Amino acid sequence: MSIDERTTTLGPWERRRIRTSLEIECIALGLIAERGLDAVTVEQIANAAGISTRTFFRYFKNVRDVLTPLSARETERLCELVLQRPSDEPLLDAFRAVYQDYADSLVGMYDPDDPDAELKTTALALWGRIVQRDPEAGLSLGHVNDVLTSGFERVIRIRLGLPDDDRLTAGVLGAALGGAVWFTYVHWLQLGTTEPLPGYLDRAFDRLAELR
Repeated sequence: MSIDERTTTLGPWERRRIRTSLEIECIALGLIAERGLDAVTVEQIANAAGISTRTFFRYFKNVRDVLTPLSARETERLCELVLQRPSDEPLLDAFRAVYQDYADSLVGMYDPDDPDAELKTTALALWGRIVQRDPEAGLSLGHVNDVLTSGFERVIRIRLGLPDDDRLTAGVLGAALGGAVWFTYVHWLQLGTTEPLPGYLDRAFDRLAELR
């Protein structure tokens, strides 16, 4: 069951909680995209969302924490896209194809039956604007590497049919792939290059292939 499918099967209370969190996230990301990360306060977000600061803190620790949910959502969605690739396709090639399609045309966007699809799409667009405007905001999300590694480890375990007690293989390969993707993303931001990220990632996957 995909993340979008799980979302549609939740109970009313959890559905409302997820929707409220996404609404706050989108409003906060909009303010950050417009003003910059350091110029936005919790009070400003709460006022714009029509909520109390107490309500804000039920969902997020601080303003910077608003940037974190999207990385987990997108990592899981990307991993699901990899799992949908042909089973006989080399795993590295599957990751390469998914990242290329995803970055180029957002292939596999959110399920249109997901009631929160529009909010998730908005959050993704705003997050991209924030990183383009303020690369340091993107670089500050060091936890993304951990999220990537965990997600990739799960995909590797499933695709390679690894037993549950073989944590070494899945862990090492997940850490290698997650670290490579995160390093490439950070390096791309630091360079400030006009080269599109998909092309830069594709070259990174070429480097990984040299380990064969």
